[in-house]
Amino acid sequence: MHIGRCLLPEILKELNWTQQDLADKTGISRSHIADICRKRYVTMSLPTALKVAFATGRPVESLYEIFYDEEESR
Repeated sequence: MHIGRCLLPEILKELNWTQQDLADKTGISRSHIADICRKRYVTMSLPTALKVAFATGRPVESLYEIFYDEEESR
């Protein structure tokens, strides 16, 4: 399995939220959310991902593209 791109920008767009909206709901700084959206970080920390997932009402695994290797899908 490997992690693909972060889907947070698309999720925010679907929810019609700004980065500031998410920051207000999670307590994560807007600048950190901007860094995540700009793909400055490869992945979010688990605590950050959990806060984002809870605030957006999405499962954690929906925050990134996830690709499974052929052997793992058996």
